[in-house]
Amino acid sequence: MRNIAIVAEYNPFHNGHKYQIDYIKKELGADNVIVIMSGNFVERGEPAIVNKRVRTEMALACGADMVIELPTAYACASAEFFASCAVDILDATGIVDGICFGCETPDHELLMELSKFFLNESDEYKKLLNDYLKQGLSFPSARAKACKDCISNNPLNGSAYNSAPNNIEAFLNKPNNILALEYVKELVRLDSKMEFFPLKREGSAYNSETLEGQYSSATAIRKALTISNNEVFDYVPKNALDYLLNQKSFASRDAFSDMLLYKLLSEKASGFASYLDGTEDLSNRILSNISAYDSYSAFVDLLKSKNMTESRISRFLLHILLNIKESDVCRADDSGRKESLYARVLGIRNDKTELISLLNKNSAIPVVSIVNKDIKKLPCKAQELFSHDIFASDLYLSKTDKDTDYLSEYEYRLVKENFS
Repeated sequence: MRNIAIVAEYNPFHNGHKYQIDYIKKELGADNVIVIMSGNFVERGEPAIVNKRVRTEMALACGADMVIELPTAYACASAEFFASCAVDILDATGIVDGICFGCETPDHELLMELSKFFLNESDEYKKLLNDYLKQGLSFPSARAKACKDCISNNPLNGSAYNSAPNNIEAFLNKPNNILALEYVKELVRLDSKMEFFPLKREGSAYNSETLEGQYSSATAIRKALTISNNEVFDYVPKNALDYLLNQKSFASRDAFSDMLLYKLLSEKASGFASYLDGTEDLSNRILSNISAYDSYSAFVDLLKSKNMTESRISRFLLHILLNIKESDVCRADDSGRKESLYARVLGIRNDKTELISLLNKNSAIPVVSIVNKDIKKLPCKAQELFSHDIFASDLYLSKTDKDTDYLSEYEYRLVKENFS
């Protein structure tokens, strides 16, 4: 049995996601596609447009065989933590043979060489990075320039990019390439047996706000959904479309504006540097501008700067809202894997329930499929991590249109669906 995994947010599920699942089954010969997916909040520092149960149903309806949740503390973190946790969990399941991810430049050799470069950062690279940061560049831009300069002086082993180091900088300025690199870095760091399969991202750019072509971006689809459901008919697979059309409303970060303001005001005295991704400078920036707070989105716009991206600010404010501290992100244990992780199964196809048996038999980390029962089996630190999932879901559902099934994370049922 060949199982290939996808790391996803499905915010929302669209034609490009269906293309990836079909590619894995047809071209890579996978018997099963296992998805590890963000919960109710996502990596860009926002609530998912629809809740994780609906997004699980959409994925299963379009060919995924099992969906596992990426813990909230990591799902809302930077690309490095987001990707490394997903790979750690997939590796720990013991049933995943490979991981397929989309990127702008699906160069297997380059991804491997760059992963080694960043896992063994030279003193030259660290100095250049620090110099560019002092010049006011954002971290992604500074990293790309420092890497390009280093490779100009010390070429990568056998890479075609050695003769065109500017292409390295361009590579590192593409969002999906950055995420792909983080996946490969973690695979290398773990010395994982999982293979990796980069797939060229088709269609419009990652952050394009215009609906176009067969494969439109999730950003454009989210924007269109806030105007009219009818606009997205051509960009979402038929099997997933009904789930979107049945939504009475869609979540937005501004629904949490009052909650965030309350949290900021209540913690002014202590500051915010202890939260994940926090610094004294960022904390002081919030404190200096809190009197001008109008809404979540407006505050993000107010705080962002040349060297502080919108997504970085939005993520940090979400960490404050969800009470995710630096200490909540687990570091690697002696085995190289992050401690206290778990595999929370959100859903599975009725004809693939044997995957849960395989998971329970082979997993090196606890498996959670029935929350009320399985949460009691988690180690103390894992229960603390899982508590963020519970809090985040309950907070999300308190501000979004919901059915009685969604009143509490404890009441979530494993989605077991059969599709023709």
